[in-house]
Amino acid sequence: MQTPQYIDLVMGDVLELYYSSLIAFPNWEQFHFAATIAGGKDLKRYLEYTATSVGDKSLTIKMYDAIGTLIDEKTISVRVRAAVQQPSTLLNYWNVGDSLTNNPLYPNEQFRRLTGTGGTPAGN
Repeated sequence: MQTPQYIDLVMGDVLELYYSSLIAFPNWEQFHFAATIAGGKDLKRYLEYTATSVGDKSLTIKMYDAIGTLIDEKTISVRVRAAVQQPSTLLNYWNVGDSLTNNPLYPNEQFRRLTGTGGTPAGN
């Protein structure tokens, strides 16, 4: 499995970690994944976790083959932080992505979260 060392979230964020993104294999459905994090929901295709408290959480993902043999296991730190109300210095932000982030939804939501108000979770 290919996993990051950590995932950063802000209070109120919802993490949806799709298992198909963890392996470079076209038929990922032939594997079974089990993810555990306190307060998370391990669903068939992905893990869903809502950041409800500040602090570091441990996320464990196990990957099994079709007959139930454990193939791989990874632990990722999920770092939940409180939303920053105002940066102390000027921040330049460059949004780089691929074809999946080409949709204007991503930069618009990032802009709203960094500069605006409203929405869920509320922009600051």
